[in-house]
Formats: sequence, structure tokens, C-alpha cells
Amino acid sequence: MNRKLASVLAAIALVACVGEASAAEGTKTRLGIRTNPVPAGFEGEAKSSKPSCIRGRQVLLMRKRRGPDEVVGTDRTDVEGHWSAFADSAVAGETFYAKTAAKRVRSGRCLSARSREIAIDEAPTPP
Repeated sequence: MNRKLASVLAAIALVACVGEASAAEGTKTRLGIRTNPVPAGFEGEAKSSKPSCIRGRQVLLMRKRRGPDEVVGTDRTDVEGHWSAFADSAVAGETFYAKTAAKRVRSGRCLSARSREIAIDEAPTPP
């Protein structure tokens, strides 16, 4: 009797651990970036298999630096995942990227994302 109880408890614990590992992984999000000189400077799109991982994500536009990178703009994704931000002090030759933090949603967790890096050929024009 004790063996059966121990086996059942072990099986329940195993299922709980697998469930926690799956929840910790979350849903992947891809974050795109491209230049858009008029009017925003930079824009992109968040993509995910879950709509709740696309809309309302805070996107940070980052300038690559020696040492800690600098936040130069922010935006929130719209319902389709689009975002845009302007780096008012951008200089030709600098490198930028976008990132978004992980987000907890009702259906689980959306993982953080980072775009590719993009170097600008000329400074974007302010709006």
C-alpha cells in the first residue's frame, strides 16, 4: 500500500515538474527593426504564435555602445505588433536594435525578444 502511494506521489511530482518547465519556457516572440527616416526613424514588428504576445509590448530602441547600451526611444506595439520610435541624437554609423521584456499573460508567458542590429548610413530626420 505504501509503495502504491509513493508511486502515485512520484508520478504527480514528475507531472508538476514537467508542467513548470513548460510554463517557464513560454511563447517565443520575434522582433523586427528597420529604418524609417520619415517620420519615426526606426520601426518594426513583433510576431508570435499568440496574439497576446504581440499587442501592448513595450519596445525599447537601444543604441549600441561600449559598456551598457543606451535606451534612446520607446513605444508600445499596437494590436498588429507594429511599433516605431525616433532616436533624436542618432549619428551616421551608429548601430541600433530593439528589445522587449518577457510578459506574463493569461495563457502563460511571452519570452523576451531582441531584434537584429542595424547600422544607419545617415541620421534620421526628426518628425
